[in-house]
Amino acid sequence: MKMGIICLDHAGTITDIIDTKGCLKEREKVEFYNGILIPGLINVCKQNHVSSGSLLDKTVDKYINTETPTDTQLYVFEKIKDICQTVPNISLEQLLYRVTWDAAKTLGLDKMQGSFEKGKKPGVSLISPVNYDPLFLTELSKIKILIDRFPAR
Repeated sequence: MKMGIICLDHAGTITDIIDTKGCLKEREKVEFYNGILIPGLINVCKQNHVSSGSLLDKTVDKYINTETPTDTQLYVFEKIKDICQTVPNISLEQLLYRVTWDAAKTLGLDKMQGSFEKGKKPGVSLISPVNYDPLFLTELSKIKILIDRFPAR
């Protein structure tokens, strides 16, 4: 959805998703971001997962290994950038789907994570800058975690 609004409660649970139909107006308590908002990234490869053998799975398995880095989302994003630069026939959309929705489903976390849907608590990350047409990351692309899936307790 282009220029949509994701409404969250204080715990980071999605309470509403508003399609502005591309007509976004300033509202109280609305934050504006330039880039792509995505659910929190999930390192599916640090769990036992069965690869389908597809080019996408083989590539993700090769680049995103079983190490458990301190900051998994930043680690997964850096690996996505590596894949985008070295395997151009895998789209950014495919990679992001693989490390959000598909990873959550594989790990049985899809009821609360992996996508933006009412009632879920997926975390929210911003990727910017990006090239939009066609969609790809640039050397300057970074990820910023806006709402952590697992906030400090």
